[in-house]
Amino acid sequence: MVTRHLIHHPPVRIITRIQIMACSLWNQTRFAFLVGMTVLLGISNSPAVDTDHLATIPLTLKDYREMVVQHNETIKARMFGAEAAGRLAKGELGKFEPVMVGSIDRIVNNRPNTVEEQRTLNGVPIFQEKNWDYETGIESLVPSGGKVRFGYTLRYLKNNLQDTPSLFGGTTGPEYQTFLGATLIHPLLKNAGPDATFASIREAALGSSVAFQEYRRQFAIIISTAEATYWKLYYAQEQLRFLNEAVKFAEMVLRDSQARLDSGKGSELYVLEAKSGLALRKTKQNEALQNLYDTQAQAVTLYGGSSKGGMMRIEAVDRPSFVAPESVGTYAADWQECLTRNQDLLIQSLKLDIEDVRLRYAKNQRRLELNLKAAYGMNGLGSSMESAWNEVPTTQFPAWSVGVEVRIPLGGGIQTKNALQAAKLSRDQAMFMLNSTENQSSNALRTAIPKVRTTEEIARSYEEIERVNQRVLDSQLEGLRAGKVEPRKVFEAEADLFEARAGLANAMVQHKLSFLELEVVEGTTLKNRGLDLTQAELRARTEALRAGKRTKAKSEKSTPAPAPAPVPATVSAPVPKPTPAPALKPVPAPVPVPTPAPVPKPTRAPTTNFRAGGDAAPSSECPVVKG
Repeated sequence: MVTRHLIHHPPVRIITRIQIMACSLWNQTRFAFLVGMTVLLGISNSPAVDTDHLATIPLTLKDYREMVVQHNETIKARMFGAEAAGRLAKGELGKFEPVMVGSIDRIVNNRPNTVEEQRTLNGVPIFQEKNWDYETGIESLVPSGGKVRFGYTLRYLKNNLQDTPSLFGGTTGPEYQTFLGATLIHPLLKNAGPDATFASIREAALGSSVAFQEYRRQFAIIISTAEATYWKLYYAQEQLRFLNEAVKFAEMVLRDSQARLDSGKGSELYVLEAKSGLALRKTKQNEALQNLYDTQAQAVTLYGGSSKGGMMRIEAVDRPSFVAPESVGTYAADWQECLTRNQDLLIQSLKLDIEDVRLRYAKNQRRLELNLKAAYGMNGLGSSMESAWNEVPTTQFPAWSVGVEVRIPLGGGIQTKNALQAAKLSRDQAMFMLNSTENQSSNALRTAIPKVRTTEEIARSYEEIERVNQRVLDSQLEGLRAGKVEPRKVFEAEADLFEARAGLANAMVQHKLSFLELEVVEGTTLKNRGLDLTQAELRARTEALRAGKRTKAKSEKSTPAPAPAPVPATVSAPVPKPTPAPALKPVPAPVPVPTPAPVPKPTRAPTTNFRAGGDAAPSSECPVVKG
């Protein structure tokens, strides 16, 4: 009685009417919003279909990595670059190679004689000669910096004096003059010693080592990027699979809502909510499919594939697993590994060695240029080559000379002085770069080790969140079938489950990428996969690659190009087959994969938001290694 009296009380009636009007206004507003969303998104969105008619090939991580190793063009380019640097280093050793030299000179000379010369030459007024000079020898640079020459000289002398009768009567005729001996020019200060002689050889050898380490660094980056792209492809596939299930779920809710409306037990508002949820999920489904195509294109590019000749698509069949605890060590142990294997540290250390070589050479060039010159040999003379040569072994006519030569720059050596200062500055620069690289590597290592453990904890938390959200959705579905829950509530529960499942997949990928980052910092990416090579092994592989290219080029010249393969006419789905989703069962736990997957500096990928009035789905890209 008290309640009925209060209801009929004028103030209470006014408040009640206001509440009813507000509720009616809210329902009308919601109804208009859902109608607008349905028209805007378009319930007629066609389901995601692959229309490119490209074959999809399922690959394990190991198979995909092998394809990248065999076909990536950047790896091949680095191989040839390292081999070219090695060839240049070998070429520098040729500076000590002995060189054989030879020359032939024809000398014709006509000159008038002075009075003194005429009296000496029996009154011959004009001197005429036609000679031939032949010279040959072997020259070489010695390790101490000197240049040695061992040679033989033959001169054929013919002039008009030989035809003039002497005081004793008769003429001599043409003559042959020989010389056999050695000469030495040796620096005593500047350019003397191994610092100057071996400078170019040491610099070229260190440059070859730098090129080899750059090859290893680029190789490791490409392998890490390839594995990161593989896990990114896995995530894109999982996201599309979840959205396929979400679309099926929305279609089921729409059918149930429509059936209840037709039977007079439901509301048209519920049908519009179901249509809006279905349209939104179809839109996200198409966005996820496009993201999958983009990721597949990146994966194909990494192993050198292109659209020429028919590009194929890749399907990732491996699932990420947790990294073994023993694979993540302590900072002290990992830092020692980093010092011996990190390519960036090795490159900067080698560059510092190069600057040390240049600095020692620059200091040597500041010395005074003082050279020792010496020569010794035997002379011979005769009317024939044989008689002239026979006099050489008799050592009756020795000849020798010794002396020094000095060169002093009048300006104090402007060039060498500035070159020395530049060498000192370059050396300091290399030292700062090495210290900076060590600090960056140390900080990256301290960050990467706990990140592996943290991402594992995040993934395990998402597993629990997924189980809880699955139970919530099951409960909401029962309420929907009983007519006690609105479709909007069911869609919210389904969106929470989707975010949990996508978050779990992304967390597992992030866990693999964090371990990839750790391997890159340690420099163990190639070692852990059995891909590390010595310089000799790299040289042999490069030669085999060059031989294969030459063979291929010859066969292409002799054989006409084959007709292109026909494009498959059937449409193949690039993602795993979606499972029926009226109840949306939880995703099974990830299957362990024996091979760890590395990548530097990953960032978390955002998940799709299905809540009413929410923003469009952000990019679901997983992190990629920076090249």
